[in-house]
Amino acid sequence: MKRLVFALFALGLANTAPAHSLKVFASQDGENVRIKSFFYGNSPCQNCDVKISQNGAVLLEAKTDKTGVLSLNLGAGEYEIEIYGGAGHAKKINFKVENLGGNSQNLQRQNLDQNSSEILQNSPELENSSNQNLLNFALSLAIIFAIFGALYAIKKRK
Repeated sequence: MKRLVFALFALGLANTAPAHSLKVFASQDGENVRIKSFFYGNSPCQNCDVKISQNGAVLLEAKTDKTGVLSLNLGAGEYEIEIYGGAGHAKKINFKVENLGGNSQNLQRQNLDQNSSEILQNSPELENSSNQNLLNFALSLAIIFAIFGALYAIKKRK
C-alpha cells in the first residue's frame, strides 16, 4: 500500500519537472553579445552566474541583471556560455561571434534566426506554455483524485 501511494506521489512530482528548466539564448548586436536567460514560464534568471570559456579556458565570469540579461564585448571567435541558475539549474550553449566587417544587420538577423529555430526545436513548451500549464494542472488534479480514490477503496474494504 505504501509503495502504491509513494509511486503515485512520485508520478505527480515528475509531472512538474520542466517547471524550472533554464533557457539560455545569445545574439550579436554590433560588437556586443547579448545573453538572455530565463526559467520556464519566462521568469528571468536574476543574478545568475555566467561563465564564458574559449577552448576550455575560462575567460570571464559575470552575473546577469534583474531581467536575466548580460551584455558584453567579445572578440570574434567561438565561445561556450554557461549559466548557473542555482539549485542544480545549469545550461551551456556554444556561440560564434563574427567579425563584423560591415554586415552587422545580416549577422544579427542570422544569429537571431538560428537561435529562434533552436528555441522551437529544443523547447516546444514555449509555444504552448499556457496550454501546457492547464494540462499540468488538470493532470495534477487527476492524480490527487486517483490517490484519494485508491485510499478510499482500500479503507472501504477493511
